[in-house]
Amino acid sequence: IIVRIYPFASSVELLSSHDDVIITPSTVPLYEELSETIEIVDGVGSTAQAVYDIISTDYQDDDMGNISHKGTSITTEINGTTLLNITYTTQFHELLLTAQDAEKIQVYLED
Repeated sequence: IIVRIYPFASSVELLSSHDDVIITPSTVPLYEELSETIEIVDGVGSTAQAVYDIISTDYQDDDMGNISHKGTSITTEINGTTLLNITYTTQFHELLLTAQDAEKIQVYLED
């Protein structure tokens, strides 16, 4: 089983309720390029995953100026309503879970 953990954090501890689970984390952060159309309302919208870096943007309707981002939140320079095509990279951890005698595995993040 491969598990992806979003948003990226500098360290993650994943635990399991099953005793014989082996958790193998990736040794480096992984990145994925995503494209989506998001709704901007009153100058604010959100992406499906946390934005690491914006690759490109294109307003479908009214141009709301420059864009800033924090996590999944997108904010436009001009307060308004429009649709935004955005391509961005997201950063995540990927872990491999293996268990000899389990068909289903419960995992959870340690705070």
